[in-house]
Amino acid sequence: MIQRINITNFQSHRDTTLDLSPGVNVIVGPTDCGKTAIIRALRWLKDNRPTGEAFRSTWGGETKVDVVAENQHWFRSKDKDNHYHYNGTTFAAFGTEVPHEIRKSLNLDDINLQMQMDSPFLISSSPGEVAAFFNQIAHLEKIDIGLKSLNSTIKKLGYAQESYETQAEQVLKDLSRFEHLDKAEADLEVLEQMEGDRLRVIKSSLDLQKVVDQLNAVDDQLLDVEHAALLEDPVNEILEMYDEGEQIRADRMALSSNVEEIREINEHIQELETLTDLKKEVDQILRMWEARDALVKQMASIYTMSKELKDHENGILDIGLELRDMEKQFHKEMPEVCPLCGK
Repeated sequence: MIQRINITNFQSHRDTTLDLSPGVNVIVGPTDCGKTAIIRALRWLKDNRPTGEAFRSTWGGETKVDVVAENQHWFRSKDKDNHYHYNGTTFAAFGTEVPHEIRKSLNLDDINLQMQMDSPFLISSSPGEVAAFFNQIAHLEKIDIGLKSLNSTIKKLGYAQESYETQAEQVLKDLSRFEHLDKAEADLEVLEQMEGDRLRVIKSSLDLQKVVDQLNAVDDQLLDVEHAALLEDPVNEILEMYDEGEQIRADRMALSSNVEEIREINEHIQELETLTDLKKEVDQILRMWEARDALVKQMASIYTMSKELKDHENGILDIGLELRDMEKQFHKEMPEVCPLCGK
C-alpha cells in the first residue's frame, strides 16, 4: 500500500506531496491542475514512459518521483544523471528497460494505472479480452501447458502399453515354439517383467487422469466467481442512496416536532386570553406579541427548512429516475446469456 508520493519538477508539479490514507483515495480538482500528471509520474517510475525531456518542468532543476510504502522506498531522479533508487540501492537507468529489481518490488501493472479517458475496466472489453485477462491472473496458460504435457505423456504411455501388450502377445506365440524348459522359464520371467511394466504404466495413467480432473475442477470454480465482480459498483451506489434517504427522513421528523411545538404555544395563548382581566390581557398580549415576533422568525426558519426538505425530496426523485435509467441501460446492454460465465 503506497503511503506517500512526492513529485518534483514534473510537468505542473514544482514540489507536490500526497499523503495517502489506507483504502480508496480520490484526487479531485479543476481541469489542467495536474491530476493526470500524477499518473504519468508513476508510469515514468514504473515503465520509463514517457521518454525524452518534454515532461520536465520549464523552470529547470532535478526531476524526481518519490514513492514510500511500508518498509519500502523507491524514487527516480533525472538531471545530469538518470538513476533509480530502491531502499538505499542505486540502479543506473539506460535504454528503455526498467531494472528488474524496481519492477518486481513495485508490483504495479497496467490495471493499477488507468488514465482519465480509458474505457471502463472490463465492462467495455470483448468476451475474449475479459477471458484473456482472467487467464493471465489465474495463470491458466500454465495450466493449459501442463494439460498438454500430461495428455502427451498419457499418449506416450498408451503407445508404450500397446507396444508392451504386442510384445507380450508375441512372446506368448513364441512360447508355443519353445521345446526346452529352461528357455520357456526364461521367457516366462521376461513376460512377468513386461506384465509388471504394463501394470505400472496403467497406474501412472490413472494418476495422471486424477490430476487432469482436479485441474478441470479448478477451471469450473474460476468460472463460477467471475460474474460477482460486475455487481460491486451498482450495489455500492444503491447503499449510498439509501443513506441519503435516511438523513432526509430524520430532517422531516425534526420539522414535524417544531410544528407541533408551535401549535401547543398557540393553544396556550388562547387559554391565557380567557382567564385574565383587561389589564392582564394587554400585558399578556404585549408579551405574546414579542413571542409572536420570535415565532415569526422561527416560522421563517421552518419555511427555509421546509424548502430545503422539498429540494431533498426532489433530489431523491431525480436520483430515483437516474437509477431507473441506469437499470434500463444495464438490462438493455446485458444480453440474456452472460458473456463472462455463459449463464
